[in-house]
Amino acid sequence: MTANVIVTVDPSDKDFWPMMSRSLRSFVTSGHTNHLIHVVPETSPIGHFSKFVPKDVTQSHREEVRKLLSKMAQQIVSNISVKMHQFGGHVQVNILDLTNEIGVNKIVVRKFIENLKNYHLGPKVAHIARHAECYFLIA
Repeated sequence: MTANVIVTVDPSDKDFWPMMSRSLRSFVTSGHTNHLIHVVPETSPIGHFSKFVPKDVTQSHREEVRKLLSKMAQQIVSNISVKMHQFGGHVQVNILDLTNEIGVNKIVVRKFIENLKNYHLGPKVAHIARHAECYFLIA
C-alpha cells in the first residue's frame, strides 16, 4: 500500500534531523513517499520593519533550505521515495493544503517548546493537529 507522509523541516532547530530520522525509521516502510516540507516565512507581514530586512534574505534562506532538504533526502532509507517541498507563507496553511492535495496518511512535526513539553503545543502545531484528517505524530 502506498502512503504519503509529510515531515515538517525546520533548519533552525539543530536537534531536528537526528531526532526526526530516528522517528522516521521506526514507521517508514517500502511503498511510502516522504514529503519533506519547509515553509519560508514571508517578510511582508512585519510591516514597517520589513525595510530593515535585507532584500535577498528570503532567497538565500530558500537556497540554504533547499540544500538541507536535499541532504536529508539522501539520508533516508534507500527504498523510500522522497519529495521535497518549499513554500512561502503560513506553516499550518501550507501543510494542510498539501495534505489535502496529495492525500496524506501521516503528518510528522516536531514540537519546539521544550520547557512546556507536557502542557502546551505551539499554535501552529495545535492548528495542524485540530484540522488534519489523517494520523498526526508529534515527535
